[in-house]
Amino acid sequence: MLLRMIETRWRVHPLYRRMVVGWFFGWFPLLAICGHLAVLIDHPNWIESLIMPGTILWFASCYGLYDMLFAMTEARWPTAKSIREIISSLAKMFVSHHHSS
Repeated sequence: MLLRMIETRWRVHPLYRRMVVGWFFGWFPLLAICGHLAVLIDHPNWIESLIMPGTILWFASCYGLYDMLFAMTEARWPTAKSIREIISSLAKMFVSHHHSS
C-alpha cells in the first residue's frame, strides 16, 4: 500500500518527489542523532519507537527513488524497460521468498 502510494503520487506532485529523496538521504543522519540522544536520555523509549517506522519509510523511499530513476532512464533509453522488468521480477521473488520463510 505504501509503495503504491509513492509510485502514484511522486509523479503528480514535485513535493512528494522531494520528500522521497529527502527521506532517503536524511534518515541515516537522523538515526545517528537519535542514537546519540538515546545515550543521553534516561528513558529513550520514544526514540526506539521512531526507529522502525522511520526505517520502513526509508525502504519505501528507496523504492520511490528507484522508480523515479528508472522512469527518467526509460524516457531517454527505451531499452531500459527490459532491465527494469528483470529487476522488478527479482525484487518480487526476493520479497515473496522472505515472506514465506
